[in-house]
Amino acid sequence: MVLRLGLSRVLESALRNVWRLCLFTILILSLLKISSMLRRDKIAYNPTDWPFQLQKRGGYYELRADYHVDGTNKFEFKIPEAFVRRNGNQSVLLGQKDLELIPDSHWQLPIDPRVYLVYPQPLNLNDTIHRLLNSTPIAEAPINGDTFRYVAISRGVCHPENPQSHTFDIVVVVKSNVAGFKRREVFRRVYGGVVNINSYPVLNMRIGLVFSLGVPRTQANSFFRRGSLNFKLNGSGSENLNPKSLRQISKKLDEELATHDDMIVGDYEDTYYNLTMKTHYSYMWFSTFCRITQPNVLFIDDDVPFSPQQLVQVLSSMSPDQRRTLFHGKVEKNAPVIRFGWKNYQKWALLKEEAPWPLYPPYLQGIYILAGFQHVERLALGMLFTRYIPIEDAWIGLVATKLNIPLNNIHEYMTRKNMVIKKRSEFEPVDIKIFYR
Repeated sequence: MVLRLGLSRVLESALRNVWRLCLFTILILSLLKISSMLRRDKIAYNPTDWPFQLQKRGGYYELRADYHVDGTNKFEFKIPEAFVRRNGNQSVLLGQKDLELIPDSHWQLPIDPRVYLVYPQPLNLNDTIHRLLNSTPIAEAPINGDTFRYVAISRGVCHPENPQSHTFDIVVVVKSNVAGFKRREVFRRVYGGVVNINSYPVLNMRIGLVFSLGVPRTQANSFFRRGSLNFKLNGSGSENLNPKSLRQISKKLDEELATHDDMIVGDYEDTYYNLTMKTHYSYMWFSTFCRITQPNVLFIDDDVPFSPQQLVQVLSSMSPDQRRTLFHGKVEKNAPVIRFGWKNYQKWALLKEEAPWPLYPPYLQGIYILAGFQHVERLALGMLFTRYIPIEDAWIGLVATKLNIPLNNIHEYMTRKNMVIKKRSEFEPVDIKIFYR
């Protein structure tokens, strides 16, 4: 009886110890799981030579600029009236607000390039970028904000947690409309065998390809506020700005993201008037996520069936220094700024506070821009301090002008005919500017 009682107590004690061990094990596993989740939200890739911190927040990838403002030595650039207005006074200095009051017909032509330095943050942009890259205080905070949120980024091209995604010599960024599902499928079908995971070395070069887009608009109509005007957009994706289409687009986008990993989706509404924001998100993604190997980049519209062979042939003929400082495309000069009230082209119209000058600075048409990493990262930072205007390629030219980045003609290296593939029927209509500009 005593023996039986002793065994019972031993068994009871053993069971209690087992129970405690189980509870302890469950606790440890729970802590490990939480720790693992926390680690997944932290991105190991945070380059020290780039003034942005990268974090993963609830599935989003967030870039936040790291800077300090010290306005004690702030210097605002102004321009003599004699450089702006016919018969202007040399001793009168003009700022942005002054330029807005000058009628287009009163401007002195050709426009002095220094005029564009005033817009609209009259900072020394080269000095500001130098300070950002060297972690020293800047005179003024960015006018376009300091945070970029990506709903999704490509797992296969320049991903911070996938070393194999950093093996490309060239990255092609296709600016795509959120509703452009068919066009993206055409790209995947035509180029799938030579890009991303299927990329094969052509002249010892590999090509990565991503699509850059935003999210569907929340306001289910095609009206946009342009200054004091309530403007109705016709064409340019406005046919999809209705409740039914937007619901369908959201559903199809979720399905596409679940099956493809070649999209860069920014947390902004993907509309015609946000093309400039799409451009900034594209430049910022490339400058941040592709820093490890710093490949070349080709920015194109989704109606431009580029030739991979011609692209590789051109880059292979260059030295590394030439490739780093590329900024080539179709150069546009003396393009007039369209105003509201003109008979045609109202979707391209700008207000005087958006563009006080009557002519844009020279720019590269956004349909095809081949660039080196060095210029793209400077442009991405300069874009922070240059207020958005809806004409995105002219806006890039404005930033390039302020940074003294030269614009070069792509036809120095390739003909109009060779820029695109020969079998392009699936891409029709192809942007006609490819062949005639």
